[in-house]
Amino acid sequence: MCQRTLTGPERALGPARALTLDAVNNIGNLYSTQGRLEDTETFLRTLVVIHPDSAYLEDIRSLKGYTCEELNVRDLVPSTDEAKYNVQYSVMADWSTLGKKLKKDVVRVRKALSTLTSDQVKKFVQDKTITLEGINQFRGTAKL
Repeated sequence: MCQRTLTGPERALGPARALTLDAVNNIGNLYSTQGRLEDTETFLRTLVVIHPDSAYLEDIRSLKGYTCEELNVRDLVPSTDEAKYNVQYSVMADWSTLGKKLKKDVVRVRKALSTLTSDQVKKFVQDKTITLEGINQFRGTAKL
């Protein structure tokens, strides 16, 4: 039964759009997880979705009516322009994973992480790896 429910949007919209619909749904789930559902009860004036892929943003545009209704938003603005909206990247380490992996070096890495700039974190997102204090780190050991 669940599988049939999940394939419904994919049949109706195609696999790429179904993934986009899933991403929009994840935004709602994020609010729910954070205990902020009441925030969606009041109208947000504008929801800005920033993504580098224009095809992804076109899918967002095609789902504008659905998204605005589900998230209780008046307007949806897809954009690729991070600078216009002053996007800042930051990183927070998964210390339990890093502590097991790095042992005594975790203190040096903790200090180095706190000094990363937004541009360095953005490069980490793109490259999926970063070297801190001579130690190579991979995505999955930090939350962005």
